[in-house]
Amino acid sequence: TYSNHWISSPNFRPAIEQFIAQEADSIRAYAHEARASLPFKQK
Repeated sequence: TYSNHWISSPNFRPAIEQFIAQEADSIRAYAHEARASLPFKQK
């Protein structure tokens, strides 16, 4: 999925960028745990 938005207020940009970075880290960690725990075969 891809989403593109323009944040017009420069004051919000750092907070949004930080949230996106943290969310990406959380998603990667969850995916790693899921691959290790779920009963699906790895190719």
